Amino acid sequence: MTTEEIEMRKVIKEMLPDVGTNRETIDKAVKDIINEKVDEVLAQEAAPTVQKELVKDLIKDEMKNFRISVEIKRETQNEKD
Repeated sequence: MTTEEIEMRKVIKEMLPDVGTNRETIDKAVKDIINEKVDEVLAQEAAPTVQKELVKDLIKDEMKNFRISVEIKRETQNEKD
């Protein structure tokens, strides 16, 4: 560690209590920030999976609707014959 870094640490240690900040508040703030970032990353990673599931469900619903419409057409044609 350079002398500048040591001096900077000393100055910061003296300033922190003046603004009501101590080691515990810094630890809590850092943990909160890390948790936010982790949540953001997890949300970004989960989004494509959720989208894939939504698309699969939509396709299944459309296929079901198509099958039903085909069956209805067949029944109406059979009734006409």
